[in-house]
Amino acid sequence: MSSFEWNKIIASVLTAMIIAMVSGILASQLVRPKELGGPNKIGPNLWDISEEKMAAVPGYQFSAAMEAHKDDKWDPDKLSQWLWKPQSLIKGTKMTFAGMPKAEDRADVIAYLETLK
Repeated sequence: MSSFEWNKIIASVLTAMIIAMVSGILASQLVRPKELGGPNKIGPNLWDISEEKMAAVPGYQFSAAMEAHKDDKWDPDKLSQWLWKPQSLIKGTKMTFAGMPKAEDRADVIAYLETLK
């Protein structure tokens, strides 16, 4: 991957993180830790999120709506729908994120989440 592509991904991830911090929900060091064994904060730890079951982060209190999907596993399609509009995937979730309308931005965030392993 060229440095231009990495810079574009980093810019997209940073944009997503700023939007998330303003609305109080998505991945950032202040909101959601991204390291193996890190504590849950406002949101659950995102380490290895792309390969785990939904509502499966130990010690995090998920909404009843998310708990109803605890046996479902995250995959790129579900992550994209979640990032697009969380309520469209899990009606009744407590996550108030307005969503990311651009597919390219969602793909960049998903690519970043895939690195957290």
